[in-house]
Amino acid sequence: MTHSLLPPTILDDAWSRAKKEATLANGLRLRYVELGAGAETVLMLHGFTSSSRTWSLVAPLLAQRYRVLLPDMRGHGDSERPLTGYDIPQFAHDAVAFLDTIGVTQAHLVGVSLGSFVAQQAAASYPERFPTLVLVASGTSQTPSEGREWLRQQVEQLTDPIDPQFLAEWMDNPNPVDQALYEKVTLEVAAIPKHVWQGVVNTMLTHDPRPFLPTLTMPTGIIWGTLDPFFSLAEQEVLQALVPNNAFKAYPGIGHNLHWEQPELLAKDIEFFLHNHTIL
Repeated sequence: MTHSLLPPTILDDAWSRAKKEATLANGLRLRYVELGAGAETVLMLHGFTSSSRTWSLVAPLLAQRYRVLLPDMRGHGDSERPLTGYDIPQFAHDAVAFLDTIGVTQAHLVGVSLGSFVAQQAAASYPERFPTLVLVASGTSQTPSEGREWLRQQVEQLTDPIDPQFLAEWMDNPNPVDQALYEKVTLEVAAIPKHVWQGVVNTMLTHDPRPFLPTLTMPTGIIWGTLDPFFSLAEQEVLQALVPNNAFKAYPGIGHNLHWEQPELLAKDIEFFLHNHTIL
């Protein structure tokens, strides 16, 4: 596999300076943040075009109890951006290879949006590694969605650099979010090259996890905002029907980025689920 050079660090701030580097067995170099020192580990996977920073309002709250690992996935944040490898199974393999590289045998697994699809796949392929699973803003990618169709059309037409108008629409939220976080994540998203956008979208929107969802026998939390334009209530019902041991919670009036719109509540719900295998 051919890898690109690590990109220059996009932002020089405390979050970026806290990043460490892990070189996977396949040679891919990922940057990551590690918080906390608990006996149990939580691996948190970010969404499409985001980075570990997306969890920066949630992870410190979990780090009071757990060791929390937050990688920038391939092509994202400050990690390497190879020309290929943007399918869900490869992202899942990267996640497990990352744990191998830093010597972690088991971890609770939390994923949001794209990260939730990667988490589904990783938990299905390596169930012995993940005793507990939390899917945030997840789905099955099969039910028609205006939001996903809009994304597909926009990404087909992308050029480098990314059009600011599209970026503003992509980063929109129905509720107020932390402005400093929003501005920093927007800068990181703007730095992602076209080949990463297109590589992920071309595979994510055709990915069908339904055949393996019944194999996810570990306790699984499913958390979703009712204003999510990408993943519908119908998809939440499919997840609940196919994942055997799940607990579901909807956040009324909240959009796709639950971790930005309601970070404290989400952290509380994740921690409670990891400990009790149910959601209040």
